[in-house]
Amino acid sequence: MEATLTGEITMENPNYGAFEYEGVRNVTLIYYGVVVGIGEVKRLSVNAKSIEKRKFIVKVKPNWRFVNVDYFSDDLARLKTMNMSWNAEFEGKIYLLKLFKEKKISVMKCSTSLNLTSHGVQNLACL
Repeated sequence: MEATLTGEITMENPNYGAFEYEGVRNVTLIYYGVVVGIGEVKRLSVNAKSIEKRKFIVKVKPNWRFVNVDYFSDDLARLKTMNMSWNAEFEGKIYLLKLFKEKKISVMKCSTSLNLTSHGVQNLACL
């Protein structure tokens, strides 16, 4: 099975200083403990007391070295939903009054179900 999933990350900054990270960060899609897809979120900067959104695309390609292909195909044929989890870690800096810089890490952990009949997302829960 190959699929393309699109998503959107909303990052809220409750601090009085801007938060930014450089470079590309990965969003990892996990199915039964196996990484089946990776998406990229490009550079993001969130001003003080504001919210920013970024879209990302994940190409789902099961890692055939770690997944039993017959089991994986049979499993998907029987299922109407596919339970998955998403993980992402954003390491960056908070700037306070242009005087102080402090390193911070924001972590996203979500679980969801993909409805294989309607091609929709169900039961999305994030921490």
